[in-house]
Amino acid sequence: MVQVEPPLDAARGDVIVLKLDGNRLAGEYRSRQIAVSTAQFVAAEADVVLHRLEAAVFNSAGKPRIVSDPVEFYIRRTIVRHRGRR
Repeated sequence: MVQVEPPLDAARGDVIVLKLDGNRLAGEYRSRQIAVSTAQFVAAEADVVLHRLEAAVFNSAGKPRIVSDPVEFYIRRTIVRHRGRR
């Protein structure tokens, strides 16, 4: 969930947009409930373990009302290789 101050006004056309590693993610959110899909993380640079997530609120004219500071976090990718039976 994203905290928005001043409050998100979906009736006025406000939407939340996310950026992951500087790239805008598909979709716009009209509530504070937000989910980043596995596919969106897979599309992020595979070798990068440090990621940056930013959120912005845009009005109905497409102009930013609020832009967050980036939040940095780490994701460890694990590869499991199955060995064949001998």
